[in-house]
Amino acid sequence: MQVNYFGAVYCTYYALPALIKARGRLVGIASLTGLTGVPTRSGYAALKHAMRGFVDSLRIELVDSGVSVTMVYPGFMSVEEYARQTIAARWLHPPG
Repeated sequence: MQVNYFGAVYCTYYALPALIKARGRLVGIASLTGLTGVPTRSGYAALKHAMRGFVDSLRIELVDSGVSVTMVYPGFMSVEEYARQTIAARWLHPPG
């Protein structure tokens, strides 16, 4: 929670004046777990729901500021699948 949620909150707090001045875009990233609960992942789900609530609230607060707000919910991926798809993994373990 300290890094994944409050890190985003603090970064947003300090970036917001520049975003407002530039009429920029704020993008929040959670996961599909931010849309629904997932068994055995209650802590992770709580974190992602917190991100969703934070960004949705900012969207409402910033409606007249010119800042657009987007929330992204990437799908599920296994750790093994992710490791196979990283550039470093491909370089360290080339196929064949």
